[in-house]
Amino acid sequence: MLRHPKNDDEIAALDRALMTSFSVTSSWSQWMDRLGRDNLRVFEEGGRIIGGIGFYRMAQWFGGKSVLLGGVAGVTIALESRGRGRAAKMCGQLLLELAEEGVPLAGLYASTTRLYRSIGFEQAGTKLAFRATTDAFRNGNHDLSCREVDPKSWETFAPLYETRARSWTGHLDRTRGIWERIVTPRPNMTMLAYTFGDPLEGYVVFEQSPLDTRWFDIRIRDCVLVTPDAAKRAIALLSDLRALARHVSWTGVAADPLVSLLPEQTQEIVANERWMLRILDVARALEARGYPAMSCEVHLRVRDALIEKNDAAFVLRVDRGTAHVDRGGRGDVVIDVRALAAMYSGFAHPYAMRAAGLLDGEAWLLATLFAGPEPWCCDHY
Repeated sequence: MLRHPKNDDEIAALDRALMTSFSVTSSWSQWMDRLGRDNLRVFEEGGRIIGGIGFYRMAQWFGGKSVLLGGVAGVTIALESRGRGRAAKMCGQLLLELAEEGVPLAGLYASTTRLYRSIGFEQAGTKLAFRATTDAFRNGNHDLSCREVDPKSWETFAPLYETRARSWTGHLDRTRGIWERIVTPRPNMTMLAYTFGDPLEGYVVFEQSPLDTRWFDIRIRDCVLVTPDAAKRAIALLSDLRALARHVSWTGVAADPLVSLLPEQTQEIVANERWMLRILDVARALEARGYPAMSCEVHLRVRDALIEKNDAAFVLRVDRGTAHVDRGGRGDVVIDVRALAAMYSGFAHPYAMRAAGLLDGEAWLLATLFAGPEPWCCDHY
C-alpha cells in the first residue's frame, strides 16, 4: 500500500532505503524538504516500510504553454524486497493518485526503461552532456558588460530562463526547489555565477571541480544566452579560465547553442540520456499544450491498461492553435498511451510509433500538430 508517511520513523526508513538504492551515504533530508513532505509516499507491505517514492509538483513547457506535471523522483524498493514487481505496483498507485487529482502529466528520468514502459511511460526527449577543452572557446569577445553575482540570487535571472523555456519543448517550469538544486554547490566545489549586459541578455552558473593537480574543470549548471552579444561574452568568459581550467562540460541538445558557437567540432558527447513522459489525463493534457496556428480535427482511440478514463475514444479539435477535447468519435487513429506521450512532446514521429506497433491509422495530422523544436530538458529532478 502506498501512503503518506505517518511519523519521523517512517521518514527515516525511507531515507535508509534511498541511501541504499542510490549509493549515497548522507541523508536525503534536503531532497525531501525541496519536494515538500506532503509529496513523499512510503510503500508498506505486511506492516513494514519496504520502499517509497517522491514527486515534484511542477510543470513542463509544451508548445509554448506550461502544463502541470508530477515529476517522479527517488523511486526505491528495499534490496531484499526487489524482483517481485513491487516497484511497478508502487509507481502505478502514485500515477492513479495523481490522475485522480487531475494532474495531466507525469515525467521522470528512468533507471530502467522496461519498468516504466510497463506502466505507460515512454521516452519523450533528450538530455545530452557535452565536454570541450577551454582552448575550444576562442571566438568570443569582451564587448558586453559582465558582472559576478551570488548564484543564490537566481530570482534576478530566472525571467531569462523562462524566456528560453517558452520557446523550447520540454523545459521545466522551474520551482524554487529545482532552482535551489541548480545553484547549490556539491561538496568540495566552488559555485560561481555571472550575468551579461544591463539590462540582462544572458547568464551562466558553473562549478569549479578540482582535479588531482592544481587544475580544475568547469561544470556549467545553467546557462541562458538570449542575444548573440551575450553568447560571445560567455564564450570569452569561459576562454579566460583556460590558464588553469582544463575542460568545460554542459547540458544541451543536438542543435545546441554553445556547440554552434565553437569554431570547430571539438566537443564530445559524454552522456546521452532520455527523459520519459506519461499521459495521466488524455483530455486535460491535450487541451493544456500549445499547437501551431491551424484548425483541424483528429479522432483518437487511446489504449491505456492502467488508467481507465484514458482507455477511450476522443475527438481532438484544434482551432487556430487552441485545443478542445470531447469523448467519443470515430477512433480513426488507434494509439497506445505510450505512443501518445512520445508524440505529445514532439520526440517521436507517428510513423515510428506505427513501426513499433503502438499506433494504427493515418496520423499525419498528429505529426503536424505536435511538431516543434527538438524536445529537451536541461534539468534533473
